[in-house]
Amino acid sequence: GGLAAALALDKFAGIKPCVYERRNQEDDFGQGTGLLLWPNGLCALKTLDVDAYEKTKAKGTRIEGMEFDAFGKTNNGPGSDFYEQTYGEGVVSVGWADVHDALLEAVRSRGIPVVYGRSCEAVDVKQDDQVSVKFTESPDAECFDLLVGADGINSAVRSLCFDPTPPAPQGRAIFRAVVDRAALEEGSGGHPSRTTILARNPQRLAAFMPLGPDRVYWAGTVHYDDEEALPQSGAEAKDMLLSEDYNMY
Repeated sequence: GGLAAALALDKFAGIKPCVYERRNQEDDFGQGTGLLLWPNGLCALKTLDVDAYEKTKAKGTRIEGMEFDAFGKTNNGPGSDFYEQTYGEGVVSVGWADVHDALLEAVRSRGIPVVYGRSCEAVDVKQDDQVSVKFTESPDAECFDLLVGADGINSAVRSLCFDPTPPAPQGRAIFRAVVDRAALEEGSGGHPSRTTILARNPQRLAAFMPLGPDRVYWAGTVHYDDEEALPQSGAEAKDMLLSEDYNMY
């Protein structure tokens, strides 16, 4: 979000942005999640930066169709052929980290600075309509014409400027991972060019999505009554999903 916003401000608004990133530059944030980029997302990415668009498509998989297995009844949804004919772009599944890398390269190619290891801890609107922002690891506040909070669901900017109330849990948790296809049992992991969604229990849903030829994204949802009972580590989540209570497949 922040990298895309920076590209848009630079390209279309004539504003020279600076991106402040909470994580350290050397941090490895892993594979992250998988994304389905629909026609509008691909068109937006192409408008922001053609190179980022091409690199993202090259890393991902062109989705040929979608399989919905709902309570034992299978339905097939349209694939990229339909969307390309209708909207001019298809559907691509790709790793979040791959999109991030393409956007980061585009930001750097436009000379937009990225400052790592900084979190917003105080915001003050000045009389001249400038915004004063105090960052962690920085002794003095800095002034800007515009502050964009693209810092996620637990946004510090939103909390400081508007509403400090944290997001309310809705009783549903999602577990997800990106794995190498070679590590899976033969025939598992879904179709190599289709998105597969399984719903054989009103409280459970699973999805499989290819990320290029070598990786698979999977996700499983569970509903819960007690937030404190949720797993606190990957190992705990695996044990829960494979238990008799949750192993629906």
